[in-house]
Amino acid sequence: MGIEWDEGPDAPGAAGPYRQSERTALYRDFVDRLVTDGKAYPCFCTDEEITAMKEEAAAKSLPPIYRGKWASAPAADVAAELAAGTPHCFRFRVPPGQEVVVKDAVRGDVTFNTDAVGDFVVLRSNGLPVYNFCVAIDDALMGITHVIRAEEHLPNTLRQRLVLAALGFTPPAYGHVSLILAPDKSKLSKRHGATSVGEFREQGFLADAMINYLALLGWNDGTEQEIFTRDELFSKFSLDRITKSAAVFDVAKLRWMNGQHLRALGDGDLIPLLGSAWVESGLVREADSEFVRAAAAVVKTSLEVRRPRGGGDGVAARPHPPPNHPPLSL
Repeated sequence: MGIEWDEGPDAPGAAGPYRQSERTALYRDFVDRLVTDGKAYPCFCTDEEITAMKEEAAAKSLPPIYRGKWASAPAADVAAELAAGTPHCFRFRVPPGQEVVVKDAVRGDVTFNTDAVGDFVVLRSNGLPVYNFCVAIDDALMGITHVIRAEEHLPNTLRQRLVLAALGFTPPAYGHVSLILAPDKSKLSKRHGATSVGEFREQGFLADAMINYLALLGWNDGTEQEIFTRDELFSKFSLDRITKSAAVFDVAKLRWMNGQHLRALGDGDLIPLLGSAWVESGLVREADSEFVRAAAAVVKTSLEVRRPRGGGDGVAARPHPPPNHPPLSL
């Protein structure tokens, strides 16, 4: 897609290391800080005990939160288990009876009650952090100002906000966008076609067209304009124009938009693009020839994708050689 991060594993910067597997010692330091401040504690409950708690809560129609003894266990009992090497995780001590308001850039104010969460695990017994803990730490240390993600992550925001507040970090701004649905209004899946950027590239879609189309799923600039260059999108995009309603992924609309971007290309860009695709498909031997230039001029006005049939799409314009004719070359 031609979208590059400012820093990362292959673009070193001040916020590294960037792989969470390389940051485990850092996460443990923050767990120790929480324990010292009384905001986290070791929990020695077995899997069987946790399962029993969940079953009891379900039977009583109670929230499935932790109700074990280790939240208030005497210090001597905790020390004895630690000395014995008993396997344990670490739980965050959630303050009871508090309402936390998250100002969501897309959904407005969202209010959570801490009583619905219970003390949650931040570090597993194997020494690995859980998602909601490590991403909160990463956001703080990497200077993340905005977290824009799917609405499915909205419930995670409370835990992340609690961790950040306990450690004295300023939380980023959050925005939770609606899911992109299939034409039948179900969640997108493999049965609806390509689901990865690589697959769309193989089918002959241009990166600029994909960015253009995806930007318009749940956002608009307040006009009727549909075809945007990258620079136009960069200059016009704003969070306040994102809609709450779910968008439908329409492949036919994407193909139409891709055709618009193809036709907007000058011959200097379009001919090599088509020529290379036709060579890959075995239609011609040379990507730049008189035949390719002539064929490109013929099909330019009807192109939707740059790859011919066999590239996974089945709708691209192609120069048809006679039946049983060998690959064309001039």
